[in-house]
Amino acid sequence: MFSKIVIALEMTSDTDEILKCIKSLRNLGAKECLLVQCFNPSVNDAATSSYYSDLFSIIEESLIKQKAILEGYGYQVETRIASGFIKNEINQIADEEDFDLVIVASEDNSMIGEVFSGGVAFEAIHNASKPVLFVPNMTKGYDITGHVLFPTDFSANADLAFGYVKTMVAHGIDKVTIIHVQDLSRTHTRQIEEIDDIDKQRLQALREELLTIGKVNVNVELLYGSPEAEILKLTDESGISLIVMGSQGRGYIKEVFLGSVSHHIARHSPCPVLLIPLRF
Repeated sequence: MFSKIVIALEMTSDTDEILKCIKSLRNLGAKECLLVQCFNPSVNDAATSSYYSDLFSIIEESLIKQKAILEGYGYQVETRIASGFIKNEINQIADEEDFDLVIVASEDNSMIGEVFSGGVAFEAIHNASKPVLFVPNMTKGYDITGHVLFPTDFSANADLAFGYVKTMVAHGIDKVTIIHVQDLSRTHTRQIEEIDDIDKQRLQALREELLTIGKVNVNVELLYGSPEAEILKLTDESGISLIVMGSQGRGYIKEVFLGSVSHHIARHSPCPVLLIPLRF
């Protein structure tokens, strides 16, 4: 499923706990990983040169420690210090070297957080051609394959993301919750009963599909309200360890879905979020 992964973490991140989360991806077939730090020196004088030399050494030391941890988990690990900005480099590396997954730490005030969860996040996620796993910087290092939440809007992108959920079940994940949130601000009340019936049938069909793959406990829920609020609330209340969802919505709400749901969830979720791009 994710045989080759590329990981971009900052030195300011809680790397030990984040790497513990990444450890559980071994259960999904992950074998090889590339640890990347970006270094973009602009040397103008001797003092600046000395500063960047020290920084380069610190980055190298950080990568060596991260590599040792991941090798202890059974990964084949390479490290790289790339020249340039992480927002430009990470997707390019994933595309050109055919990685299956990009992993970044998600924190509002960090460099990567700004790229993937803050002001530049919309463009970064929108342009990603490979799945992106956001791991909260303050994560507790738990097994992310414990209880998977799959929010769906029944779009083509959601269908693609569901394919990943099916593969996870085939790899042994034994608990999945599937939800659809009726956003009443976008739905006519007079139509809600008819829409509910259709969506309940859709949810049950997804449940039955997972049950044919493996021994798995599958819950389905039809919720009402703000999709962002309901997804995060359920994540807290149900002990969700991983959210899997598409990064684009359906039809005319494509941009709204991307901006106010996927982006919001990736930025605020207490657990890792796996976003699957439509074009992948």
